[in-house]
Amino acid sequence: MSFFNSSTNTLPPPSLEGGEVSATATGTVAFSVGPWSGFNEGDSVQLLGGFGDQVLATTVVTATKSYFRGASKVETVEIPAPVASLRALGAGSRNVKARWVHKNGAAFGNSVSAESTIQIRGA
Repeated sequence: MSFFNSSTNTLPPPSLEGGEVSATATGTVAFSVGPWSGFNEGDSVQLLGGFGDQVLATTVVTATKSYFRGASKVETVEIPAPVASLRALGAGSRNVKARWVHKNGAAFGNSVSAESTIQIRGA
C-alpha cells in the first residue's frame, strides 16, 4: 500500500533546457523535474528512457531548508544525466520520463511521469 496518491498529484515530466543534447556536449546535462509537492529529503528520482525504460540517471533528493518539526521540503529536483548514457539511445528524437521513489522503497510510494521528448544531436 502506497502512502502517496499519485492520482491527485501527478509527477511532472523531466525538462532539459533547450530541449536537446548538442553534438558537442560532454560530461553531464541537467534535467529538471518539478515543481512537485511529493519530494522529500532522501527520496530518489530517476531519468528513464530507451527500450524497457532503462535508468539513464538517478539522484537523491537533498533539501537545504528545514521546516516545521525538522521536515525538509524540495519542490524541484535536478537530475545530472551523463551525455554518454543519452547518446547510447541514438541520435534523433527520444522520449524520457522521470520516476520518483520514496526513500523507504517503492512499496511506500512511487510515481512515473508522462514522457517528454528531447533531441539528441549526432556527434
